[in-house]
Amino acid sequence: MMMLICTNSFVFAADAVLSWDPNTEPDLAGYKVYYGTVSGAHTQVISVGLTSTPTAPQYTVSNLNSGTTYYFSVTSFDSSSNESGFSNEVSKTFPAEATTPMDITDFIVVPGKGQISLSWNDPSDPNYAGVRIRVRTDGTYPTDPNNDGDLVGDFPGEPLQSKSYVHSDLKAGTAYYYSAFSQDSSGNFTPAVHATATPLASDQPNRGLSSQNISGGCGMVRPGNGKPPGPGQAADIMALLVLILVTLVRKWTRPKNFIQWVAASFLNPVLKFHGIYFLGAFLFTTAFLSLYPNGAEAQTANITVDAAAGQGTLVQHSLNINQDPTVAREQQRVADVGMRMIRNHTQTDITNLEYVSTAEGQYDWTSLDASMDSVIASGAKPYFRLGYMPDWLADKSYGITNSSDPNHLYKFNPPSDFAKWQQLVYDVVYHLNVVKKYGITFFTVWNEPDCCGSLYLTGQSGYFQLYKYAAQGVKSADPSAKVGGPVASWLTSGFTQGLITYCAANSVPLDFIDFHWYDPSPGTLAPLLSTARTWLNGAGFSTAPIFVSEWNGSYTWTDSGAVTRQAGHIAPVAYYLTEAGADGFFWRLLRPSPSTSGIIQNGGDPVYPQYNTYKMISMLASTRVSTTGLQMDSNGLGVGAISSMDAGKVTVLIWNYQNTGTSAFTVNVTVNNLPSSFSGKSIQLARYLMDATHSNYTYSTSNYELEQVENLTLSPASSLTKSVGLPASAVSLIALTPGGTASDTTPPAPPTGLTVK
Repeated sequence: MMMLICTNSFVFAADAVLSWDPNTEPDLAGYKVYYGTVSGAHTQVISVGLTSTPTAPQYTVSNLNSGTTYYFSVTSFDSSSNESGFSNEVSKTFPAEATTPMDITDFIVVPGKGQISLSWNDPSDPNYAGVRIRVRTDGTYPTDPNNDGDLVGDFPGEPLQSKSYVHSDLKAGTAYYYSAFSQDSSGNFTPAVHATATPLASDQPNRGLSSQNISGGCGMVRPGNGKPPGPGQAADIMALLVLILVTLVRKWTRPKNFIQWVAASFLNPVLKFHGIYFLGAFLFTTAFLSLYPNGAEAQTANITVDAAAGQGTLVQHSLNINQDPTVAREQQRVADVGMRMIRNHTQTDITNLEYVSTAEGQYDWTSLDASMDSVIASGAKPYFRLGYMPDWLADKSYGITNSSDPNHLYKFNPPSDFAKWQQLVYDVVYHLNVVKKYGITFFTVWNEPDCCGSLYLTGQSGYFQLYKYAAQGVKSADPSAKVGGPVASWLTSGFTQGLITYCAANSVPLDFIDFHWYDPSPGTLAPLLSTARTWLNGAGFSTAPIFVSEWNGSYTWTDSGAVTRQAGHIAPVAYYLTEAGADGFFWRLLRPSPSTSGIIQNGGDPVYPQYNTYKMISMLASTRVSTTGLQMDSNGLGVGAISSMDAGKVTVLIWNYQNTGTSAFTVNVTVNNLPSSFSGKSIQLARYLMDATHSNYTYSTSNYELEQVENLTLSPASSLTKSVGLPASAVSLIALTPGGTASDTTPPAPPTGLTVK
């Protein structure tokens, strides 16, 4: 078993609340807040628009550093992008605060024979001095860094470095509960992050989460059938390439024709000794791989957008998430990117049926209703997963399948009575849609019955029976609701095609299918979705939507650049969704557990760069337009773009996704045939950027919001070209809007009466 839990604890610095007198000029478009730590030298700028109350403008600059004095000024700008001079300058000093260090991230434990391997990433926090790890074996986590449990070790801190430790001489079959307490140089500790694992009795390969001692299957292991190549396969390919080159080199040293003679003339002086053949092959392999697009050499891409060539409504298929927003700030974050649906899968089980149903016919709706209310408050709709099994209904003859929770020991077991399972589903759906009127459209049955911790013990046939009774319960409670499955860990595991065939043959409702997808190569999406659509069409379910209810480039992706790579990965996935015809993708997590999969921190601040990619996607205009010149290979690596327009805006999302590659691109974006609303007016160009050093919390813990890197006013024209530099993993949005007439060059008056508190 492997478990990863990460619960970071941050102490934020104070905020500065700025207020000023309103500018009443008729063409006023908004204000900009400038600030810095030196009087008159404002290194930071935020465009705040007209603020939420135009007649009493106010803006809060958040997460400023304690122990620092900041200086603020404000300017105003008009619809022609003319900007005023500075307002009066005000300052505020924030006293130094004693803070605990940030937690380590990506705390992972992996069992082996009589041992457990621990790994984690040190945070960037300068207060962080190291981590103390303690362990217990009595089913609880240590809570005191000094006295509770046994000391595993004290490990010195190195910011942003990956660490590992092997805890050996352990007892097989015993669960070890680890707590990691980050500490600073003064000995202050954070609340712990936790992980648990059980050592193996033999050197059996780790298959991720087992059916024992787990808290929910999350696609940590993908079945071999249909599995994309990983690092092991890449190493095999490399070795094969070297072997082939060695053979060729040796043949070239015994030439049979003119070409081989030329090659041999060059190689023989170098390869005169037999033992140097491998070195020569390695050098040739390295030279060959340096020509591959993942190399570091900058390249050029030319993207052409025809704003007059509409291609229909741009549906935001990727704007879905796992885990509900529990507080108002999280709900606002979700609303700001326009999330469409939220799946109830990662809410620490509070919405699972084994928690809702306390006994036959008895229910506690408190946590379930609170979760659904939080989704509705964010503007999204729930996507409801039906599972797992309450202990009172479980067939206990299969034994204990969840020993980590004494109150829900049999949650992964089949029901002892399928009629009662159907009644349970009916009662839940009736409460949600008839009593509470949440209007939930999609109900999906179970989670990853083909894999790992949520293994359905009776195999495909048993799951199909479970699904049939659940589908009947859903339709009886609310005939308008849609039911689907099998929530497979991988499309080609057999469960998805098997369920489609079963439902068609037995007249069982199947309104949609869903599965999970973890792959760093977005290009693998199209054939998978095509395969799924072929299965549905062949069984008479041609109109059934296809959802991917969990996705990411990898389940963990814990290297130092993983967060930025994930943020870059989102954009090409959004492109392939549009191209391949899926109906919705659900990003792995809303909040971080593990942190590299989250898009926001607990509480809503800070946001991670993945959120900022979503933010740019949500800023795209409503009608997709023709875009040519994309340079993506079959794996989806390279430069891509999505372009859109409406009456008052043209937007171009561009990216350079390289996975682990380092190729940088200069992207020349040409936009032709701007809408008539631009005629005779200046063009306002705003550009936003997410890369390793922009809009990236891992680079700057205080400047994590989406960063606008350019704000230009261009002369009136029907077309334009903009060159953008994109390092690996970068995503950028170009937004064009019409400004004022070319003759409008008079700046507005500067704001007055600036105050700070």
